[in-house]
Amino acid sequence: MAPAAYRKLAGLIAATFTPFTPQGEVNLSVIGPYIDYLSEQQGVKGIFVNGTTGESLSLTVAERKILTEEWCQKAKGRMDHVIVHVGCMSVKDSQDLARHAAQTGADGIAVIAPFFFKPRTAEALREFMKEVASAAPNLPFYYYQIPALTGVNVHVRDVIEGIEKLIPSFRGVKFSGCDLMDFGQCVSYCQADWSVLYGVDELGRDLQQYQNQAKQLFRKLNEQSPTRCTLEAGPVTFHYFIEKGVCYLVLCDAGFSKKHAFAYLEDLQAEFHEQHGKKVPTVSRPYSFIEFDTYIQKTKKSYIDSRARRNLGSINTELQDVQRIMVANIEEVLQRGEALSALDSKASNLSSLSKKYRSDAKYLNTRSTYAKLAAGGVFFIMLIVYVRFWWL
Repeated sequence: MAPAAYRKLAGLIAATFTPFTPQGEVNLSVIGPYIDYLSEQQGVKGIFVNGTTGESLSLTVAERKILTEEWCQKAKGRMDHVIVHVGCMSVKDSQDLARHAAQTGADGIAVIAPFFFKPRTAEALREFMKEVASAAPNLPFYYYQIPALTGVNVHVRDVIEGIEKLIPSFRGVKFSGCDLMDFGQCVSYCQADWSVLYGVDELGRDLQQYQNQAKQLFRKLNEQSPTRCTLEAGPVTFHYFIEKGVCYLVLCDAGFSKKHAFAYLEDLQAEFHEQHGKKVPTVSRPYSFIEFDTYIQKTKKSYIDSRARRNLGSINTELQDVQRIMVANIEEVLQRGEALSALDSKASNLSSLSKKYRSDAKYLNTRSTYAKLAAGGVFFIMLIVYVRFWWL
């Protein structure tokens, strides 16, 4: 049975965060203002909730149901589409969430591939999706492909081959991989009423690697770590700044001005400390300060804009000399196990050695001067002796 009153997806579909209280409980009070922000300030008319951005697989089924109800209720009349991710490791849990989404008034459901016991073939993955979709046959159904997290690398084009016969409610793919050939083949195969959503961050296939490096970096930071450091990672560079127990990290193109990168981090630090400094010791869950993202994006835009960057010099003339900021290679720090505290020691050692070399060079220059003077004196004395006893 095909879905009734189906509206094809169009425009931007925002993958939403899940808001939490400082105590780690779901914070439903934020969802209404969140929808206002997306709709009124960002022009977004479709949302994808309880996905990987929303940390759904770290939540209980009960928490996911509560969130679905709140998102659907608050988005009614304000969003054109509310797609609910219902994927779980358990088929029964996925079916339970699919039925609940249908009862709550969602506009569609999506599932990722199970990633503990991974489906190895397109046929196995289709069978899993068929079982989930059967619990809500009247809701548009989407396959959420994100191989960087699931480790399931079955080509999507193979998965959707003939899937409309197996799952009549199938309406498209949320494609979050980096295989553009596979993506193009999906688009070519798609039926007229299907949608293919493409959502990969701007760093593409290297993003997951950089995210993992950032996580490793955070684990290695300690009280002995340099408070400012630049880590080179091929075409990009990490810059971090630690102040009052909070680390501010930015990933930039390798050619982006180091001075502007640290000026940006200092701007964020000043504003974050003003807004949330006293709350830092109390938080226990990620995204506790998600509302600060508005300021981050606004500030980021001003630093990216070339005209704005030209004006930053007058604002940041007192910025600490960026040439003194420790520079290292991210692979040396992370993969070879080099402690960040050692970098600070290296900097101090280099400074000490530099002073020693300067002192030694000065001493050698002085000795060289004395040697030249002595040689000249000996020659002059011998000349006098020669003239005195040979010619006279």
